[in-house]
Amino acid sequence: MRAAHKILAAAACVAIGAGGLGLVRHQQKATPAVEVRPATPALPAIALAEADAEKLTKIELTRPADRDDDRAGDHPGDAAQAAILEITMERSGSGWELTAPIAGEASGAKVSEAIQNLETLRLWKQLDAGTGYYAQYDLTPDKALHIVAWRGAAKVVDLFCGKGSTDGQLVRLPDRDGMFALVNWGPQGYSGFLFTRALHDWRETSIFNFAPERVVGVELSNATGDLTFAKIDERWRAMRRKPTPEGHLGRAQPWFGFNAARIADLLRDYRTLAAEDFGDGVSRADTGVDDAERTGGVMRITLEGGAVLTLRVGRPTNGKTRWAMKDSRWAIKEGGDGTVYAVAPWPASWATADATKFE
Repeated sequence: MRAAHKILAAAACVAIGAGGLGLVRHQQKATPAVEVRPATPALPAIALAEADAEKLTKIELTRPADRDDDRAGDHPGDAAQAAILEITMERSGSGWELTAPIAGEASGAKVSEAIQNLETLRLWKQLDAGTGYYAQYDLTPDKALHIVAWRGAAKVVDLFCGKGSTDGQLVRLPDRDGMFALVNWGPQGYSGFLFTRALHDWRETSIFNFAPERVVGVELSNATGDLTFAKIDERWRAMRRKPTPEGHLGRAQPWFGFNAARIADLLRDYRTLAAEDFGDGVSRADTGVDDAERTGGVMRITLEGGAVLTLRVGRPTNGKTRWAMKDSRWAIKEGGDGTVYAVAPWPASWATADATKFE
């Protein structure tokens, strides 16, 4: 019996061992082979670094011109090149200046918006490794929007933007073949409209920006005479000078027939006065701003502390751009950079008004 038990026990051990070996073999067969793939090249980082954003010195935008850029053709240069618009903005002190294709003050707010967007740029997908699709998706130099940002002599952004797609904004880089998709959704995405503004829209249109409650004096001079309003103890007082038959101004006399509410209306229209258009290509003599007392009128607004804001309003404009407004007038801000503005009819009418407008 003992021998039989030993034989049975040995047989059982052999069976268990065989079963365990079969299980190990089964488990080994069930484990899939690991496929070794080459590492995917990392996508280039193209976002503008914060340190560079703070010290940008120049931004260049090159793109096909469109209808809204017809002002570019008003300036010297080869007309054949008008199909391509090159806009250059350079830092000037704490602000920005347009230096091409025209010279003038650039909108600091709009430049800042563009710079902030450059800091969020991110590629998320490479769609093609070659150059074969550039023409199809407007990534050639004559079709693309080319954005270049400079910090001194160094390019810190250099990017060609073409058509949009379901994968995002399509772009290419100047130093690397291939077509990439740029994130253009959500608050951190590429906002193309910030870079494709019309030339007119890159300009600083603001002329005045003040708080009406800080105004202590208003003076108006034009062909109908002089009106002077002064705020004394929170009440407006007025003086008036009428022209004599000989064409000279008579002695200033107190005027009691005015309505103080009309002064409030004037200040409301002038507190954030902005240009409707610009007098590029118009001679200063033709604008009449230097003889504004006779061709239009001169508005002087005195603020607390003694600062005086002066607008010289000249002749009616002859603008033919899409921004031109009937009965607008040329104007220039004294102490400014010499830019000639087109001011809309209603604010311009205050400068050309006679005393009846204030009654």
